[in-house]
Amino acid sequence: MENFRNRRVIDDAGADAVLAAAEAFAVERGYRVVIAVVDPSGELIELRRTPGAQIASSRVAVDKARTAAIFVRPSRVRSEELTSEL
Repeated sequence: MENFRNRRVIDDAGADAVLAAAEAFAVERGYRVVIAVVDPSGELIELRRTPGAQIASSRVAVDKARTAAIFVRPSRVRSEELTSEL
């Protein structure tokens, strides 16, 4: 028997809900962040920047979201895996 992995795909309404919740969380705490939502293959669906967030953070947010999608784990976990291999 083969192992299969199922992935949920987010639609525009779902991406809007994620962005709204993440933005509310960040603004409430005074964080200046860029929020990127990507599909399972890492392609950008939506991007939102909170007031005062650095413009360069947009590229970082997209890259981190792509990494998380492609490796099916948070980018922080992937970074820790790579660091522990050194």
